[in-house]
Amino acid sequence: MRRPARHTLLRAVLALSLVLNLCFIGGAVWTRMQAPTPHPGIAARFRKIEAGLALDPQQRQAFDRYTAAVESRARAMRRQITPLIGDAWTAMAKLGATPDDAMRVFDRVGAERHAFESDLTAATLAFFAHLSPEQRQKFVELVQRHTAARRR
Repeated sequence: MRRPARHTLLRAVLALSLVLNLCFIGGAVWTRMQAPTPHPGIAARFRKIEAGLALDPQQRQAFDRYTAAVESRARAMRRQITPLIGDAWTAMAKLGATPDDAMRVFDRVGAERHAFESDLTAATLAFFAHLSPEQRQKFVELVQRHTAARRR
């Protein structure tokens, strides 16, 4: 006696669903088990740039204040957005979740990153007040070069 095609199709769909779920769970476990790549702090990255600026002692003090402020603000941003990203994942995991549920949380993440960029801009301009026009240009050039190298 032959089974109806409906049961065969149902079994195939269930088997495919099982395989996809196992792959998803395996991927999640694998990413959690991987050691995080070392991420140098913002101040450490700026120290590489400092050498190219030929700062005098007063400018060096301003630079130290600048990098400390930027690093502190970056840490604060990470402390604020890390739980928000977890909240977004929790919102997506809920039964009946909609894209809007997660996007509301990601909008808060974006707002925090935007606030960080605003603070970074203000701190950079305050630091630039201690530099000559040539040093400002050199700073921007070195930051852009460093950023391009990190993207590669």
